[in-house]
Amino acid sequence: MQKIDCKLQMKNFFILSILLLQTVVLPGQGTITCSIVDKATQSLVEYANIALYTQNGHNYVLGTVTDFSGKFSIENIAFGNYELEYSFLGFEKTETLKVRLDKNHSVANVGILELAESFQTLDEVVVMGRKSTYVTQIDKGLGGFIDNATGYGSLSL
Repeated sequence: MQKIDCKLQMKNFFILSILLLQTVVLPGQGTITCSIVDKATQSLVEYANIALYTQNGHNYVLGTVTDFSGKFSIENIAFGNYELEYSFLGFEKTETLKVRLDKNHSVANVGILELAESFQTLDEVVVMGRKSTYVTQIDKGLGGFIDNATGYGSLSL
């Protein structure tokens, strides 16, 4: 008799759990996709940086980089208004792009974004060589630029 009551209680608990889980409301989830190209050559830019911020631009949400084909996709983003920034070393800083995700527009295909190359002329480049300090002991080697005055260097054990 107790086994039957225990099975009945387990069955009721299982049904109640399923009903409660169905009432949990999950926030809307959206996706942003895009491609980034070089403005001059129209070639795809690999590994460009993408950052997603809240609408006011102060709170970082998440970021990614473009793949080898210059495309990216950010998935599982809660519905709302966002600002998208994209950049790459050697290219000019871009304007922020406003993106809205909601139940009617859960996928935002931003299209093709362009990056313009940035050129800077330097007066001169100074290349300095320095002999590295390397000490060998019986059980370990110490190496690196230990005496570097600027504080940059490494110490390997």
